[in-house]
Amino acid sequence: MKILKIMIIFLILIISAGAVCASEDLSDDKMMNDSNESIETIQDDDISGVGEASFTDFESEIKSSNNFFNMSRDYKFNNETDNVGGIAIKKDNFVINGNGHTIDADGKAMIFTISSGNITINNLKIINAKTAGGGAIATSDTSWLKTNNVTFENNQAGGGTLYVGGHYTSVNDKFINNVARASAIHTSGRKSSIEIINGTFMSNQELSWGLIYARYTRLYIENTTFTNTTSNYSTAVHILGSSGKIRNCNFINLTAKITAGAIGIRDNDGDVTMENCNFINSKSQKNGGAVFADVAGLYGGNSSVNIINSQFINCSSEFGAAFLQLGGLLLIEESNFTSNNAEYDGGAVYTSWASGEIINSRFVSNSALCDGFSNGGACYLDHGEIAFDSCIFENNTAGEGSSIYTYDFALNLTDCYFNNPGNSSSIYCVFDTTNFEDGNNFTSDTISLNNTNYDLTVENSQTTFTILNNTINVETLPSRFDLRDWGWVSPVKNQGERGSCWAFGSIAALESAILRYTNLTYSFSENNLQNTMIKYSKYGNSNHSEGGSSLVAMGYFISWLGSSPVEYDAYDQLGKITPLIATDYDIHVMDVVMLPPRNNSTDNDQIKWALLKYGALAVNYNNSYNPKYYNSVTHAFYNPNPGHNHAVSLVGW
Repeated sequence: MKILKIMIIFLILIISAGAVCASEDLSDDKMMNDSNESIETIQDDDISGVGEASFTDFESEIKSSNNFFNMSRDYKFNNETDNVGGIAIKKDNFVINGNGHTIDADGKAMIFTISSGNITINNLKIINAKTAGGGAIATSDTSWLKTNNVTFENNQAGGGTLYVGGHYTSVNDKFINNVARASAIHTSGRKSSIEIINGTFMSNQELSWGLIYARYTRLYIENTTFTNTTSNYSTAVHILGSSGKIRNCNFINLTAKITAGAIGIRDNDGDVTMENCNFINSKSQKNGGAVFADVAGLYGGNSSVNIINSQFINCSSEFGAAFLQLGGLLLIEESNFTSNNAEYDGGAVYTSWASGEIINSRFVSNSALCDGFSNGGACYLDHGEIAFDSCIFENNTAGEGSSIYTYDFALNLTDCYFNNPGNSSSIYCVFDTTNFEDGNNFTSDTISLNNTNYDLTVENSQTTFTILNNTINVETLPSRFDLRDWGWVSPVKNQGERGSCWAFGSIAALESAILRYTNLTYSFSENNLQNTMIKYSKYGNSNHSEGGSSLVAMGYFISWLGSSPVEYDAYDQLGKITPLIATDYDIHVMDVVMLPPRNNSTDNDQIKWALLKYGALAVNYNNSYNPKYYNSVTHAFYNPNPGHNHAVSLVGW
């Protein structure tokens, strides 16, 4: 069988091995105090009008009211008279008493836009809003909104039922069957805050991200239930660049089709605490059946995740059936993990590059299921240090380490009890540092320490190609050349909310080379490339938690670790743990060609000749959103600042 030698060009524009990505900085803004709006007393003589009215009628009545408006009828959007931008509220210290009435956008408009001031809405039903932004309500960054006993139902939006730019408090509200990027609440204000008390969230619509999407905000949730909902990620709550506290909440029957069955945390700017919470029947496909926390994220943060007096029951995922944390600090105290199941590693808890304590907690009947490839029936711990104090491990199962499996890890045990009958070791440690204090009771469990694991070979099949002569013979460079005109470019892909541009740019170069010289269209897994080569993998680069470089991608291509077709490891915008896979359709790259950096901005001939000879090029450049670097006439981009922060594939000139 023949091995195709694929020539991939990695154009390094700046002599640097720095990581590249595409993201923005986080905010350090502090959480402001909640609004103390009061509910006005309804007087009979304040109520006027009967029957159904339009949005224009509502806005007119709001304008003519002083401190509060008492609704006496329903309102419905009217195509002939109303603005699809909704009802503008430009008042301060103003209260709307809905008195159980309904505002219906009829699937055609937003309902409220709040530009500033303190607004309170009581006892109202808001339904059928539909728009690209805030589906029902959009607030500015100078507004304070409070809703009390309000039902939001069947609203659709790009942002969410509520798009919060300022501060929002929700008390006794229901969010039912809304659908959007975040179906209920979406915030992206760097000075914003969200407080949810006694809420109910559910949706029969399949979502993209969670019911609450908290971006660069301060979050507080108490006595709230999230139930019977499916999304791609973070089904209940997604916390990005934020801090938060979640108390006395229930997460029941939640499913993430990819990662984070209930709560997803990324780049948290401050601690996130879950206290007195119940996670029951929560599951995800890839990472974190109930909770996924990428504390280090893109920028290497070191905040803390705290789980106190909480229950995780019957949760499942490939890795970290109940909880998975990457980087940062961890505290688990007085919590129970019962009957959770991971396909591969971490039947209850999975950590990598995290340190902390697990105290007075129980791990009972958790499992890592895959025969021959499962480790850590209760806990899988990679590269970090955790102290267990007064914990109980009973009836957990896995291929190795039915209770605890560690890799390159410092494990400390004090006053812990182990009773995990089975054929495998209860504690299995590789490249370990262990400290077992007095008071531990291992019953008849087997302990295996000081193990090594050197993976020196990769077993895989080879793929045979028929090589086509698609050489372009020219003596001088043409004025223009575009690989798309020749059909030698794979489809455009979207990296989403993850700093994986380097993986996408490198994969695109490989796909172009194969397409050009074999006429075969491949779509390789960027997910497997990134997750295999960052520091949370035993094969990865310890300097990269997300962003990477073309050099890292080259290591993956030529080391027999990849590349595998995307259907074997679909792209995950949030999770970072993936199995090492080998398929009959993998491609092994034998040779890689690198171009030296340019001498100046017009030194482009080597790049052009490489495009003509090989196909698409993986390139790095310094991206900027500053419009002064873009020429809208020639569609040219030029950033004079050195360095690089983004990677793409170059297909022509």
